[in-house]
Amino acid sequence: KQWYQRRVAITAGIQTDAAINEGNSGGPLINLKGEVIAVNSLSIKGDIVQNINFSIPISEVKRFLREYGNGNNSEATERSPYALGIKGTTLNSDMVRFLRSQNRYPEGEVGGVFVHRVVHGSPAAAKGFKFGDVILRVDGTVVPSIDRLNRELSAKGGTVVTVTIYRPKVGIMNISVKPMPV
Repeated sequence: KQWYQRRVAITAGIQTDAAINEGNSGGPLINLKGEVIAVNSLSIKGDIVQNINFSIPISEVKRFLREYGNGNNSEATERSPYALGIKGTTLNSDMVRFLRSQNRYPEGEVGGVFVHRVVHGSPAAAKGFKFGDVILRVDGTVVPSIDRLNRELSAKGGTVVTVTIYRPKVGIMNISVKPMPV
């Protein structure tokens, strides 16, 4: 399923066992000290999964409010999130070590985003991104996490960017792509 709600990409979710139903999303997720730590946001229900619930961390809520304001800032409201159309995972040091042992990650690089799905019809699909690609940089800026990748794409405002990837058995490649608005 797509993790998009109200045209905002959820890039860093906290899985919670707090019940989230229609009508109570947007409420606070509170820790034992009574502090708001997240905003309840998304519930996935279906035949295979039951009640997998996610909340947006308060740090992400604060970042969003700083970037997009309250709607009165014309510069902020003209900006919106952009995406390549991939589902990816931030590579931690253990994942990097494993991928290197399998010759699926380049020496000298640190972190990145492992592509585990390319969304049909997306800019990434049109440019030939594949399962197993590792996104390393956007316009020369290192992207050590999926969150940083999304921030870099959004900062470019939908202009064509050069995405540096590592593809096993091929090597490092630069792909020019225009991200889509979310």
